[in-house]
Amino acid sequence: MMLPVFVTALCVILSSGQRTRQRQPPGPVQIPQCIQTGRLSNNQCFVGAGHQITSVDGVLTNGTMQPMPQNANEIRSDLCRKSTQIIPCVLASLNSLRGKEPCLNQDQFWRLESELVDRLTAYNAMCGVGATPPSQCMADMTQNMQQCYIKSGLDPSMYAPARSNLRGAILGSTKEIAGRFCGVRKELFECMDQVIQACDGARDFMTLSGYDHTSMIKGMEVLCEDSEVYISGLMCFQRPSTSVQECMRQSNGKMLDLRTEQLGQAMSMERFYEKFCQIRVEQLRCDMQAWGPICEESAVGLKNEFECRTLPNHCQRLQSVQGDLMDTCSEPNFARHLRSGSASVSTSLITSLISAVAVFTLMLI
Repeated sequence: MMLPVFVTALCVILSSGQRTRQRQPPGPVQIPQCIQTGRLSNNQCFVGAGHQITSVDGVLTNGTMQPMPQNANEIRSDLCRKSTQIIPCVLASLNSLRGKEPCLNQDQFWRLESELVDRLTAYNAMCGVGATPPSQCMADMTQNMQQCYIKSGLDPSMYAPARSNLRGAILGSTKEIAGRFCGVRKELFECMDQVIQACDGARDFMTLSGYDHTSMIKGMEVLCEDSEVYISGLMCFQRPSTSVQECMRQSNGKMLDLRTEQLGQAMSMERFYEKFCQIRVEQLRCDMQAWGPICEESAVGLKNEFECRTLPNHCQRLQSVQGDLMDTCSEPNFARHLRSGSASVSTSLITSLISAVAVFTLMLI
């Protein structure tokens, strides 16, 4: 299961960021033994099928990571024929190291797991299987979405912001830019919806990636109602505490484990969403508690409401997470009494969730 590109677009507002990288001393980088052992075992799976890993990576990345071999088409065909041999071998070698020497360090194992799962995801996509629809429109999705921003008079980099930009600044980093975004949001979202509609399989894939376009629109409405609170909170949310970073670390690791599990078995959509949504709701609760003592209550409340509203509809309807969700996404956590624009929000999220549960219950009768 591939989670990346559209989660970037999601860019959960004022979200906890990733751990700040420590400056590395000069000299060769020491690769942990866990990574070395895992790579060696992984490579043997491809070598045993008659392929060197450099050629495999050249084919999987279209020559961007390794040189494209001259017999690339032949290698592609053979890899796809042998996928049922190679992929289980790679997953077995990975799982044999989980929680064991030399991979007792969880972060090192997750680094190895991410590397191998990304390779297998690209492998599946090349062979036309897995979650990613093998189509040109999917490859062009980011560019096409950015064209919608251009048509609406917005900076296209707002859709896929660079790392150097303010984290979570999805409406922009100033009051003027946020006002411009909110003023054209209707035409922007209509354009984006047309892009999604025109690409077969895109909506399902984006949902699996954690981006629900309908929910995102609802979340953006919340931000635009209180854009001043959004702007005032941006700088504070650039400084995640150790607790915030740990929330993100655990969530990312669990999502990565889910990707591995999904690659290794015929997981039903119901089972996938049950696990996926549980991770998302746990992250919401952890994040709320971690940011609470750090930033202004109004800004944290706005962030909380945005994240609750952008939760995919599948998760909002899922019975197994309703107890946690009703508690996490309750109105007191939104601090609406401190936000001037919140009075115009006509329907509370908690009411929406209750309605969703009622619909779900009727479906079961």
